[in-house]
Formats: sequence, C-alpha cells, structure tokens
Amino acid sequence: MHIRSWLLGTFALFAVLTTSPLLARAPQAQGVQALDGVWVFVEDRTEGRPVDQQQPSTSRQVTLRVEKESLVLVRSDGEVRMAFDGSPTDVAREGRLSRYSGQWKDGAFTFEIELLNAAEKSRTGLIRMEMRPTAEGLLASVAVDPPTGMRSVALYRHPKDIAQPTPAKATIDDMKWLAGAWVGTRGAAGTTSLEERWSPPLGG
Repeated sequence: MHIRSWLLGTFALFAVLTTSPLLARAPQAQGVQALDGVWVFVEDRTEGRPVDQQQPSTSRQVTLRVEKESLVLVRSDGEVRMAFDGSPTDVAREGRLSRYSGQWKDGAFTFEIELLNAAEKSRTGLIRMEMRPTAEGLLASVAVDPPTGMRSVALYRHPKDIAQPTPAKATIDDMKWLAGAWVGTRGAAGTTSLEERWSPPLGG
C-alpha cells in the first residue's frame, strides 16, 4: 500500500514538473546558447543583390557571448550587453549615443539600435538586427530604417565549421606566364590606368 502511494505521488510530481513554465523555457535557453562564440562571414543571402555587390550584413566577424540574462556583443571598441527581457542599454562612444534593446523570441535574438544624436539620427534613425541560429550556421539580418530602408542577410559560421580549400600543388615555374608588362584600366568609365611589370621567376 505504501509503495503504491509513493509511486502515485512520484508520477504526479513528474507530471507537474514536465508541464511547469520553468521546464517549458528550457528549449529556449538552449536556443540562446547556440548564439555563443565567434562567427565568420561565408555567404551573402540578400535576395536580388548582384554578385559584385555582395558583402557581409554586418562586420566580417561577429563575436557573441551568452550570459545568464543577457547577450553580449563583443566589438573592437568594447562590449554591448543586451538583456533578454528587452530593457534598453545606452552606449556612448566617440560622441555618439546609441540605445540597444533586444529580445529572444521565436528562435532568434532580435535587437534594435536607435541612434540618439541629432546628427546621426538625421541620416539613420533605427537599425534592426536579427541573429538566428540554424543548421547551416548563423543567419544575420540587418534592416536600416525598416520597413523601407536597406536590408541585408548573410550566413556566418564558426571557423571550425568552414571547409578549407585543398592546398594548391604548384612550383614557381608555373608562374612563368606572368612575366612581362601588363596594362589595364579600372573604374566604371575606365578613367584609371594601371601598369605592372613582372620579372621572370628566378631562384625558386
């Protein structure tokens, strides 16, 4: 009789725990953790962007650190800590005042950067960014003055997940064709002329 009561109590406790809000948030916490680390740009995913204009949606390398209640954006000029609950963080650097606020929702961390200086605000009022971990890597989307402004999407991966090219097998003699004078132009109208002179390969 006592064993039966103990089993019923155990199952009841298990049922309460597995449906509690605390455990229901566990997958979300795992999703946030997937943002952590160093991310390197690998591909421009912006729809309709010509190949010659493709570029990262933000910098070529993004470093994120997940803490207990916030996501930290690690930049060359310092760190920006954004709380998961959406509360704002004001950052002042080099005479610029920016307000960051973000939230983890629907499998992505979305944050906004509001430029508070009058001079900066006249050019760009709001930047909205989304960091979404996927099976391919990190999809980083940037929208400037949404919904009508510029939008950019790029794929980032951890350095260890980027396939490296096979090393080339070559000798200096394979570059003989480069010897001589080369002349060309650059720029949209070909207004800049270029000239290079290459000597034959010598000494290995």
